[in-house]
Amino acid sequence: MPAWAKSLSSDAAIKEIIAAASDSGLDAYLVGGALRNLILGLGVGKDYDVCVKDDADKFAKTLAKRLSASVFLMDEENRVWRVVEKTQGLSVDVSLMKGNCIEADLGARDFTVNALAFRLKDIGKPGCRPIDPFNGQGDAKGKILRLVSLAALDDDPLRVI
Repeated sequence: MPAWAKSLSSDAAIKEIIAAASDSGLDAYLVGGALRNLILGLGVGKDYDVCVKDDADKFAKTLAKRLSASVFLMDEENRVWRVVEKTQGLSVDVSLMKGNCIEADLGARDFTVNALAFRLKDIGKPGCRPIDPFNGQGDAKGKILRLVSLAALDDDPLRVI
């Protein structure tokens, strides 16, 4: 596991997210901004994104129960759920994987620095490495903001700003 990611296995919220993945029996990944922030030395924060292969609603409800948190469908079209735990100020967005594998999902994300993932069940295990098909780690370390695909601008024109 890279040095920047070592704090993941001791983070209380990540432990609950990992446990929810185990409880729900789903293949789930920590993706995006939390990983980017760790690389940049900003800490893991309180905002997480989780991508699941199947049953995003099942995972979100399992996590909400574990955290005694609220859960709601944030984006019906894309099947994105949000889990909010107010006491700790924790927010977890749970999305259904785009495509048939995590690499396909990461390829549909906006910037390379957000196209990173860790399989939840592997966090803390020897040899655990981030899934980084677009060199997001290198771009984050170099403070480079690069699109994964030009389609990201078509999907959300506000990204230009």
